[in-house]
Amino acid sequence: DTIPEKYFKGGFQTFFKHSEYFILLDVDQRSHLNIDQQLRLYTAFLRLEKLPQIKNLFIVAHDLDWQNTDDPTNAIHMIERKLKEFPYLNVYIVTANHHPRLASQKTWFESQVNMKTNITYISGLVAGSERDMAIQIRIDENGKVKINALEL
Repeated sequence: DTIPEKYFKGGFQTFFKHSEYFILLDVDQRSHLNIDQQLRLYTAFLRLEKLPQIKNLFIVAHDLDWQNTDDPTNAIHMIERKLKEFPYLNVYIVTANHHPRLASQKTWFESQVNMKTNITYISGLVAGSERDMAIQIRIDENGKVKINALEL
């Protein structure tokens, strides 16, 4: 689908615009995908294979916990395995902040780049605190992505 024309009400959704492809995932609180969600995700990756103009992939999921790699059933492992098939893409995984030491962090924004896989992991959290951070993502006309943390 191209840009969505209605309000996002949750669940799984994909869309693209120009050179960007977006996957909105609905994982459970333990960062797991049920079989239907896995099939939707694989279908989204199959669709992505048919879009050679795509340069940037954004995977957005509130409960996807990329900061906890100890759980072998965490959906992040399946996603990262599948992303190996797309080494030419700039990938951005955007989630809520699940860092284990979240309560002691100065800010609730975190970003890490894995240079080997070309995946940028981004997290922020809004919970009614002075440490709340929103994430702003801008894409210029050449497809270059700029990410900012905004204090609220």
